[in-house]
Amino acid sequence: MLRSGLILTCLFGCGSPATSPTHPTPSKPAMTALDFDPCAGIEPASVDCSDWATWTKVNTTPFVSEGHQNVLVDVYVQPEHLAAYTDRSQPAPVGIRVVKAQHAKDGSDKIMTLTVMGKMPPGYDPEHGDWFYGIYDPKGTKAMKQGRLEMCSDCHDQAADRDFLFGVP
Repeated sequence: MLRSGLILTCLFGCGSPATSPTHPTPSKPAMTALDFDPCAGIEPASVDCSDWATWTKVNTTPFVSEGHQNVLVDVYVQPEHLAAYTDRSQPAPVGIRVVKAQHAKDGSDKIMTLTVMGKMPPGYDPEHGDWFYGIYDPKGTKAMKQGRLEMCSDCHDQAADRDFLFGVP
C-alpha cells in the first residue's frame, strides 16, 4: 500500500506545476545562417533570389572580378539600399543584399552563378562584419553554399575599412 501511494505521488505530485522545479527560460540561441536568407530579407524563409535581375545594376558594363575566378560580373543591389551601397561613410544596414552575377567564361551574357552577400544582425559574425555569403544558381532559387564561407570572408577582410564591400571599378 505504501509503495502504491509513493507511485501515485510521483505520478501526480512530481509532475505537477506546483511541485516541479522551475527552470529558467533558455535564451534564444544566436542567429545562424540557416535562420536567415539574405535573398528573402531578414525573416527566415526559403532560399529565393529570383527577383535579383529587377534590382539596380550598379555597374554600367560587366567587369572582371579577380576574386571570382577572373570572370565578367555585374553587381545588383536592391533599389532601397542603393544609396547605402554607394555611400560607404556608414556601415551597410542590416538586410542589405548584394548579388554579383557571374557571366559564362566564354564572354556571353549567360549567367552561370550568383554570389550573394547579406548583412546580418549584429553578432552573426562580428569578426567579418556580420556578413552572410552564398553561392546560388543563376535563377537565385537554390543555394549551393551559404553561411559563414571562409573563402569569401578571407577575401572580403581586405575591405574591412569599407564594411567588407569592394564596390565596382
